[in-house]
Amino acid sequence: MDSINFNWYKFSEELLSTKKEEGCKPFLLALDNIKQGNVNGAITALQDLNELQYLLSVIILEIQHIKLGGDRSLLTLFTVALRENVAIGSVDTSHIYHKIKLTWARDVCALLPDDDVIYRNQYQNYDGLLIDVINERCRLGLHIEALPLVHKVNSYYRETLSETWANVVSGLPEGDVKEQALMELARVGAYRPMIQDGGEEASAFANAIKGFTEIDLESSHPAVQVSFKGLLRLSRHRAEKDVRSFGTFTAQVAAARAASRLRHDGWLDIAKKLADNIYDKDLEQRAMVALQVAEFHCLEKPISELQPIIESIGLVWSGVDDPLKAINNYIDSKPLKKVSADDELANAIMAGKDMSAEVALRMVQEDKENKYYTRAYNRFLLGCELCLPDEQLNRFYEELDWHHEEALVIGASRLSRRQPERVLPYLKRGYPQGDQYGTYTESLLPFLTPDLLAKAERFFIDVEESEPLTLFIAHWVLHDNLHNAARILGYLGETTATREWVPCYRRGDRAENPFITIAQKEAKAKPLPYLGEVSDIKAAIKACTTTALLLQLTTNHWQDKQLIEAVLKAAKLKKYQKTLDDRCALIKLYLVANELETAVELLPSVNTGRRRWTNAEYGADPIQDILSFLMKSPENLTLELFNILLKEVSKIFPQWIWSAYFSLARLSCHLSKPERVEAQQAIIKTASKVFKFPSDNTAVYFGFLKGTLEVEGYSSSQSNQLETWFYTIKDLMDLKGCYVGIVWIIEQVANLKTHLPKEVWEKFSVDLYTNIQFSEYKYKARSILEQTLLHLWSVNDLTLLKALIESNKLPEHLQYDFYRSIWKDIHLAPNPYDVLALTKPDLKATSILKNEFTESLCRVMVEHQHPDAKRMQNLLQSI
Repeated sequence: MDSINFNWYKFSEELLSTKKEEGCKPFLLALDNIKQGNVNGAITALQDLNELQYLLSVIILEIQHIKLGGDRSLLTLFTVALRENVAIGSVDTSHIYHKIKLTWARDVCALLPDDDVIYRNQYQNYDGLLIDVINERCRLGLHIEALPLVHKVNSYYRETLSETWANVVSGLPEGDVKEQALMELARVGAYRPMIQDGGEEASAFANAIKGFTEIDLESSHPAVQVSFKGLLRLSRHRAEKDVRSFGTFTAQVAAARAASRLRHDGWLDIAKKLADNIYDKDLEQRAMVALQVAEFHCLEKPISELQPIIESIGLVWSGVDDPLKAINNYIDSKPLKKVSADDELANAIMAGKDMSAEVALRMVQEDKENKYYTRAYNRFLLGCELCLPDEQLNRFYEELDWHHEEALVIGASRLSRRQPERVLPYLKRGYPQGDQYGTYTESLLPFLTPDLLAKAERFFIDVEESEPLTLFIAHWVLHDNLHNAARILGYLGETTATREWVPCYRRGDRAENPFITIAQKEAKAKPLPYLGEVSDIKAAIKACTTTALLLQLTTNHWQDKQLIEAVLKAAKLKKYQKTLDDRCALIKLYLVANELETAVELLPSVNTGRRRWTNAEYGADPIQDILSFLMKSPENLTLELFNILLKEVSKIFPQWIWSAYFSLARLSCHLSKPERVEAQQAIIKTASKVFKFPSDNTAVYFGFLKGTLEVEGYSSSQSNQLETWFYTIKDLMDLKGCYVGIVWIIEQVANLKTHLPKEVWEKFSVDLYTNIQFSEYKYKARSILEQTLLHLWSVNDLTLLKALIESNKLPEHLQYDFYRSIWKDIHLAPNPYDVLALTKPDLKATSILKNEFTESLCRVMVEHQHPDAKRMQNLLQSI
C-alpha cells in the first residue's frame, strides 16, 4: 500500500459514515442456536466478538444449554472454541461478576472432562474454578472424579488446598488411593517455602487434623501423626502477630471433640499438647474448656461435673437446659463484641429519642479523629451512619465542597443497613456518578429503579467499567431478559470511554518528565563545563567546609592542574572522610581528577554489602560512577580491576545494581581475548548466582552483544557467537524475570539496529518482540507497549510494530488502546502515513476510535500540507 498517495479523505469519509450496530446480535443469534440444540451454529455466530464478549457469551450460553437440558458432551466444543478465540491472559476475569463465574463452575464446568476444566481454570487469576469444580463434584458424591483435579491446585494456597483435600478425602472408599490422599493432605502444611509467618501452614495442618477427626481416623494413623507433629513444631513459638494460634486452636478443638466422641485417649493426648501452644488468651481459654469437656467424656463423669465449666464461662448452672450445647456454643463463638457507641446512638435516634447533645459530641470527635476527607464530608457520612433526619443530613450536604455524588452514594449504602426505605431519594441525586468504579452497585442493586438502571448502564459504558456492566448482564440473565443482557454485552470490552485519551506513560506525575529514548541516551554526552583557573587556591580549598563543596570546586575547575594537586592533598584529611556521604563524594572527586586507582581503593569503605534497603545506595552509586568513568576511558580497564568491581557488585542486592552487570559485560569486551573469556565466564557465573529469576541474566548477554559490536563491529567470523547470544536472550525471556524490564530490553534491541546488518537485526528482534506476552503485564501492558514503540521510533523502525500487529497476539482491547496512544503521538512517528496505514480501525469500530483516528490523520495531513487537508478539516467539523 502506498500510504502517502492513498486516498485518505475517501477512506475517512466512509469510516465516519459507517455506524456501529447497537446491541450484540451475534450473541442473540448464538442463543437461538442453543435453543435449537445447535452448539456448532452458536459457536460460529460468536466469531466476530472481542475476547471479553466471547468468554462471557460462552459462560451464559453454556449455562442456558444445561438449563435447557442440552447434551453435556457438546460442552467440549465450547472449550475448543475458547482455545481458538480467547487467548489465556487476554481477559481479566476479575471484571466478570463473581456469581456468574460461580454458577458456571458448578452447573457447567463440573460436568466437563478434567482437561477442559484445567484449561478453563487458566482464565482465572487463581485456582478458583478448579476449587469450585472439586467442591461441586464432592457435593454430588463424585469424590473419585474430583481427586485428579486436587493435584492441579497451586500449592501456594495452603489453607484452601488443605480444605479441598479434606473435602475429597471425606468421600473416598477405603484402600491405597485413600491412604495416599490422606498423606497428601497431611503434608500440605509442611510445604515450603513458608508463606509469611506461618499462619497459612498452621491452618493447613488444622484443616487436615479436623478432616481426619471427621472421618474417625485413629490418632495413631501415620497421616494424623505427620500433621500433629508438624503443627506442634510450627506452633512452638509465638509468630509475628500471633498468626499461628488460630490454626492451632482449630486443630486442638477438633482433637478434643474426637476424644469426646470416640472416648479416645490418643486424641485427648493430642488436644493436651496442642493446648500448650496457643498464645492468644481468649483462644487459650476456650481450648482449655474443650479439653475439660473431652476429659469429662473420656472419664465418663456425671453431668453435674460440668457445673464448674459452665460457671467458668459466665453462665448460671440452673439457667442452662443443655450444658454441653452451651459449652460448645461458647467454644465455637466469635469473641463477644460490645455494641458500638455509633450503633447505640443510631438505635436511640431511630427510636425517636432526643440525642442532639450526644450527636454534637460525636461530630466533634469525628472532626478530630478522621483527617482523611474534609470535615463536611465526614460529618455527612457519619450522619448517614447514625440515621439522622433528612433535614440535618441536607444541612451537612450543603456544606460539601467536593465529591457530592460520591457522598450521596456512600451515604445511601450506609442508610441501607438500617433504614432501606430512605435510600432511593439519595440514589436519585447521586447515582451512578457517585459510584465511578461500581464499588457499591452490587449492594445497591435491589434499590435501583428501571430509570436508574438505564442511567447506570449508560454511565458505566461511558467510563468503560466492565465489572458493573457484567453485574447488570447477570441481573438481566437471572430475570430471563437475555435481550437486555445482549444490549449491554454489545459494549463490553469495546472502546467506549468518552474521556480524552492520554498515553499511559504521560499520565499523572510522569506527565512532567519527558520520556528519554535510547537514541537520545546514546547521543554523545557534553564535556564537563570548565570555569577557568582558580586565582587563590588555598583560600578556595579553605572555604570548602564539606566534602561536597570540595567536589563541586574540583568539578568546576577540573582542568586546573595546580588546583587538582592541592585538592588531592587536602582530600586525605580526616575531616573529608568521616561519613559514607563524604567517602562517596571523594570517589567522585577522584574520578574527576582522573585518579581511578584511588577511587577503587576507597570503594570497599562505602560498599558495606547491604542487601536490602538501608544504605544500599552507598555501594551502588559509587560503582556506577566508576563504571561510567570506564565506559568513557575503557583503556584503563584490567582483568584485576574487572574482578574487583565484579566482587563489589555482587555484594549488593540486585534491585539496586542490576544494570552494573550490563556495564561490566559490555566493558569485558575491551580486554584482550584470553582475559575477555575469563572475565565473561566470571560474570556469567556470578550473575546466575545473584539473580533469583533467570530472565534477569539478559542484562549480561546484552552487554556482551553491545560491547562486541562496539569494539570489533559486525563480521561474519563473529556471527556464530553473536547468534548464540541472541538465542540465549530469547530463551531467557521465556522465563520469569524481576528487575530487567521489557522496556529496557527493547531499548537495547533498538540500539543494536545501528550496529547490525538489517536482515540480522530483523530476524532477531522480530522474533523477540512478537513473542512478548504483553497481556500478562495487565494494567502495565499499555505503558510498556508505548515506551517500547518510542524507543523503536527513535531509531526509525516500523518493522517491529508491523510484525506485532500482523501477529494478532494482542487482545483486541489492548490493541486499540495501543492504537489510541499511537494516534496521540503520531507527531513522533518516523513515517506517520505508514503508521496510520498500519493502525487503521475497522469499519465496525466504535465512533470514539474512528474520531480519534481521523483527528490524528488530519493533524498529519495539515502538517505535511496534503492536498486534502482542508477538506479533512471540514469533514471533522461536520461531525
